[in-house]
Amino acid sequence: MRNFTMELDDQLSWLIGRVVRVGALAEMEARRVQLALLGDSLAAFMPHTMHMNATLGSIEAMVKHADLDPDRLSLALRVVVDSRTANSERNRCVHDIWYPNSDVEADSWIRLRWQKAFDLNDEPPAVKPLVSRAELGRTVEDLDSAGYKLNCLMRCLVATLPSWAAARPEPFDYAAPWTELALAFD
Repeated sequence: MRNFTMELDDQLSWLIGRVVRVGALAEMEARRVQLALLGDSLAAFMPHTMHMNATLGSIEAMVKHADLDPDRLSLALRVVVDSRTANSERNRCVHDIWYPNSDVEADSWIRLRWQKAFDLNDEPPAVKPLVSRAELGRTVEDLDSAGYKLNCLMRCLVATLPSWAAARPEPFDYAAPWTELALAFD
């Protein structure tokens, strides 16, 4: 078996690909939360092409009006905040301009916002924003965690909201999904 090592540039491409794939899964889970809040009757009327931030915004607005006690509402809003943060980092990874870090021998890259990379009037930044392999790995983990929390939230809403009562088996443990969601933050 050959020893396979990737060049630093290939590692970056692989990591950004992981960010994209895990981000897409988180986006799917956000859509499922949105559909759980809407219920079957309205879900067909929601556009399928909403961006993640728009989906999270609609989730936030709907969850504030859902019949949730203050603790559960707080937990649901934490999921939205964490998901927004992870998605913001995903967008930076996907849309920024990346350069190899030639100044030092390290597994890191220089990342610039694309507007800054192409602004010919700006001087190069004195301090180069370095991003390590570990930091990109954390972005993947944060997106994965956001997707998991969104999945938990969807199950919580289906377990709690009256519009889903007919779909729940009886007896049903209404607290279990919320407990799992709370544990996801530990």
